[in-house]
Amino acid sequence: MTASGPDNAGGSPLTLLTTLRSAIAKLLTPRVLFVSSVLTGIATWLMLLIGGTVNPTGSSLACADWSFKWGMATTAVALPVIGLGIAIFLLSKTKRNLGIALGGLGVALVAVDFIPVCNGDPFPAMTGGVLYEHGHRLWGWLVGVLTTLTLLGSWAAPNVASGTRWMALAAFLLVIAQGALGGLTVLLGLNPYLSTAHLVVGYGFLALMIVLSWRLAPSRRAEPTRGARFPRGLLLFAALLTLAQILLGGIIRHFGAGMICGTDPIGCGGQGLWPEMALQQLHMLHRFLGYAVLVVVAYASVKARRDAAAAGRPHIAMLAWVPLVLVTAQVALGLVTVVSGKIVWVVTLHTAIGGLLLGVLTAVWVGFGPLGERRGQTSSRPSASSPPPTGHEVVV
Repeated sequence: MTASGPDNAGGSPLTLLTTLRSAIAKLLTPRVLFVSSVLTGIATWLMLLIGGTVNPTGSSLACADWSFKWGMATTAVALPVIGLGIAIFLLSKTKRNLGIALGGLGVALVAVDFIPVCNGDPFPAMTGGVLYEHGHRLWGWLVGVLTTLTLLGSWAAPNVASGTRWMALAAFLLVIAQGALGGLTVLLGLNPYLSTAHLVVGYGFLALMIVLSWRLAPSRRAEPTRGARFPRGLLLFAALLTLAQILLGGIIRHFGAGMICGTDPIGCGGQGLWPEMALQQLHMLHRFLGYAVLVVVAYASVKARRDAAAAGRPHIAMLAWVPLVLVTAQVALGLVTVVSGKIVWVVTLHTAIGGLLLGVLTAVWVGFGPLGERRGQTSSRPSASSPPPTGHEVVV
């Protein structure tokens, strides 16, 4: 069978797939795809901020169910719309934009199927605990939609590195896992292990989206591994230490140990620095680790600022100051949380600033890699221990 056989026939599955890919790539241009990934990262941080209001307001079970309102009802309507859009795109050269628009409308109708409900209603009265819990769910749905767009665009575009495409797929799977963990948390009555996992996966997803956004920058997405790399192990250590602190904070929150040492900002309510109860010890460990994170991040921030300036990356040098400011604010918010008896807005900011700290550390870490080198820039001090990429490594 020749190359002009059935596989290349006008209506073959392969031709249809190629046409769909071209249509998506035309709709999600390099700039649109980059903006989509950046918006996903921003929306993720806002989701952490909104989610940070749920637990301290006691709203975690304000929506006792976890399902989707319409099941596959609108999908049944959407599929013919998508089919019509594909047909117009294939058969009419003058109305292809109409075909793309109809296809996009069909995809949007599919997304409607997955709008979450609260006590059987997708749009209940947003009052009391429902405002916090269902608001968090709806915002999570928006993050899922944006992540799906980023995935489709990454795989459809012809000049996106394969590593970036797999990273977009990982982000898509991670956001599904995040939603599933949130649902299981509710259905199993706020299981503390699932609640903590739900929290940590959200922070990890934020870090992943920051890396993915750098890789999807229009000027760098074809060759994200080309450029000089500089020593950045300390930045990675600081980010991982911050994530470990987030994990420990999640355990304390979801096991109800946030105020187990009272309002004593130094010790554990008259029991010294190391009390006898296991949960009290975890609480104090969270405080001690917070001070360790302060020291490590402060040192990494100052060093990164100096090294980035010496490497000729002034934009990274400016960004390197931000973790120092954030970690200082984070420790202060932690102490205020204890002294104030967990005022809601303080706890919420404490949760959100933790995510922002992890995100900025991730961005600075990426900035010390090939992606931190501006197009046309020649770095002044490449790392002797890190040779230029060969084009085969998946390096960020």
